[in-house]
Amino acid sequence: MAPEKHVAFTFAVAFVLAGGWAQSARAQGNPDGAKLYASRCGDCHGERAIAAWGRKEPDAAKRKPWLDSLLRSHHAPRDPERAAIVAYIETVIAGRK
Repeated sequence: MAPEKHVAFTFAVAFVLAGGWAQSARAQGNPDGAKLYASRCGDCHGERAIAAWGRKEPDAAKRKPWLDSLLRSHHAPRDPERAAIVAYIETVIAGRK
């Protein structure tokens, strides 16, 4: 392998192992739901709210569209952010069962 290719390969492996790929994916439009929830929702709606939402609609298939509708009418984050927040809430609720 030529020295330039070896350096490029080594850099690429290090980048992936360091989590650069995941960070890059977030930067390209895959937002972090936990961080978004903390910054956009967490001041008013803590862990108790998430637990209450899980009790209000225990069926996950029905809860996801309900949460999406709630966020649309409440503070209406952009679609990718809203989807990330809903996914985060779902993982928290699933972890409580």
